[in-house]
Amino acid sequence: MSAARPPPAYRTSVPPTLIASAERQEVFRRRTARLAEERPFIGRIQRLSTIVSTASVPAIVVYAVFFADFGEEEHCFSPARRWLDQKRDAFWTLSPSEREASASRPTQPVQPSSGSATPSA
Repeated sequence: MSAARPPPAYRTSVPPTLIASAERQEVFRRRTARLAEERPFIGRIQRLSTIVSTASVPAIVVYAVFFADFGEEEHCFSPARRWLDQKRDAFWTLSPSEREASASRPTQPVQPSSGSATPSA
């Protein structure tokens, strides 16, 4: 019978010269464990920083593209701003069929309710 081959020392494609010895790994674990004990809030700060940067970067990009003042001349964000203006105008403008429907509706004056929030003098 042939003897079974021992499993390889590592199971990754990393060359053996780059894998730290067990002693170096233990030193690393001790140092990082000590740092975690000394500064437990660092993880929270790092998490908060990640959340803030993830939220603020897209907001800054949207502001820069659509709202920042780059002067009156044409610039690289002008097509995007024209597109936004068209969408905004389409949203706030009535279509011809909507105009007809609103024109044919009788307007009724708004009656104040009896429980109004205005203080009586």
